[in-house]
Amino acid sequence: MLEDGVVTDQEYLEAEQIAARCVEDAGFPVEILEEGLKVSNVLDKPQSEVNAVYKKCAQDTLDVVGDLYFNMKTNPDNQDWNLLVLNCMKKFKVVDDNFTLDQFKAVDIENPPWPKLSGDAYGCETDPTGYSGDQPDLEPGEGFKMRTGGQ
Repeated sequence: MLEDGVVTDQEYLEAEQIAARCVEDAGFPVEILEEGLKVSNVLDKPQSEVNAVYKKCAQDTLDVVGDLYFNMKTNPDNQDWNLLVLNCMKKFKVVDDNFTLDQFKAVDIENPPWPKLSGDAYGCETDPTGYSGDQPDLEPGEGFKMRTGGQ
């Protein structure tokens, strides 16, 4: 899967299916949703047990390809992540247009000089290109792509 350094939509879906089968084999029903796997705790087990099963099942599948897949989708041109976040924050007027990349990199992220992100700017720190749909105001040409099928 990672021989070419690329995770295709099909390869990611295969990893999801393998992880889902593993969780189901442990007795927990699973739904594959657009935002990921949803594990149902119908056995009324402690949540820690459900989490442990999921973690074991994902470690050789989704954990291996998930971050790379998401990064490829959110940042297909491999741009500086800080610049993407900064541009997103400028678009949604969280910071002034004159705020520089150097200033942004110098910010103490635990105590930023801007208010907690909300509304359209909410996804800027985790998904600055709008891939996941957290930023409904991004136009298709500005990076918004559906998880599967979008180009």
